[in-house]
Amino acid sequence: MRWRVQQRLPALSSDAFTRFGLESDNPAVLEAIRHYFDVYLPQVVQRQLLSNEAPDWCDERAASRLPVVLHQHGINLRHLGRVFNLLSETKSVSPDQDEVRYSSLRSFLLREMT
Repeated sequence: MRWRVQQRLPALSSDAFTRFGLESDNPAVLEAIRHYFDVYLPQVVQRQLLSNEAPDWCDERAASRLPVVLHQHGINLRHLGRVFNLLSETKSVSPDQDEVRYSSLRSFLLREMT
């Protein structure tokens, strides 16, 4: 929602998918959900986890801050599976990336998910 406000997009009813919501809110809510998963989440993964400015995720102390970093950018930890999948997809596209970095991130995400 914070991102929507920053982009000057209309606010959405939190009741959109409950019996209290308005059916007219559904298309906007569905678009917001699609945007979160298809655009925003991949951007956060790329910028915060994989960019050259990202912490060294091989360092256990840095890795322990991963949930905090994701929360700061509005990523719900219930979506760590999607983050994990995005790392796998990115790796297949960019095979020249450091394998140790990816392995460390994947291992930490798997530990967090369990």
